[in-house]
Amino acid sequence: MAKQIIDIEFIGQDGTKQERKVGINKMGAMEGWEVQRRFIEFAMSKDKTFRVAYTMEVLEHAEVIRGETILPLTSPALIENHLGNWKNIQKVFNSVLIENGIDPATHAEKEHYWAQAGGEMAAAFLEQTITLLGPLMKGKDDNKKE
Repeated sequence: MAKQIIDIEFIGQDGTKQERKVGINKMGAMEGWEVQRRFIEFAMSKDKTFRVAYTMEVLEHAEVIRGETILPLTSPALIENHLGNWKNIQKVFNSVLIENGIDPATHAEKEHYWAQAGGEMAAAFLEQTITLLGPLMKGKDDNKKE
């Protein structure tokens, strides 16, 4: 899959700065659909376990590139060793989301979310009302004909 490359500044244990390249991969359609849907939950959640699991799921679509070596970010140890700090984790996390059409700055806006939820609730309400009242209305029309 096509890959975007970003640069991060890694500070080694000895204090030396290194520039590292991180490949950002595209998600498959179904996975991207689920990740974007769950981003709203992630943005509002205080559940550390859920937030870490979601972060890991997103970061699995990134890989550190060191010469010919490609290191997928598939475990907390790899993330810790190759990203080094929370700012780099945030940069890579956001880059994966953006590369996959999810803008972390706007995707979880409550107004946008609730506007969609309200529309879906209204449509479901109307559908259910028609389902329930339709037979009654049909019966009323039949009584008028007699």
